[in-house]
Amino acid sequence: MEVKIVAFIVTKNGNVRHFHEPNNGRIESMPPRSFVNFGTRYNFEQFYMTAHRSWKGTAKTIMITKIYDDIGISMAEAQEFLLGLTYLHQIVSCPISLPTTVNQADAIAQRGQNLYRTLKMFCPNKIPRNADGGIDNKKLTEILSINTEELPKSRYNA
Repeated sequence: MEVKIVAFIVTKNGNVRHFHEPNNGRIESMPPRSFVNFGTRYNFEQFYMTAHRSWKGTAKTIMITKIYDDIGISMAEAQEFLLGLTYLHQIVSCPISLPTTVNQADAIAQRGQNLYRTLKMFCPNKIPRNADGGIDNKKLTEILSINTEELPKSRYNA
């Protein structure tokens, strides 16, 4: 079986804010499901996406960069696909600011970092080490992991 891959980098901690001026003359946040294809880095396939509605202040725009493409996905297809992922959050029925898979990965990484910091602070002698004194990342992952199977049988990230 030949696997084809498309890879994106999603940058959520940028300082970019986009605005628009509707017919009423007021400057407002971009409406939900908005894309901006200009003002990106030269020679990169990038766009900005504002998937969600801002409840307070201005909506934070995320920058998406396509870094690998085996299938020749167009910019419009990439935008539609990533926007669709913002609707997969199971707690709310409207789009969230990040594609749900990125949101989940961020939450899981934050949880792992918090667990590691707690282990390091209260039980530093329990951190597994290699012969050279470096951290044994495989054993550390086994210690900190909440799941020992390849695919979880229950949702743990809601």
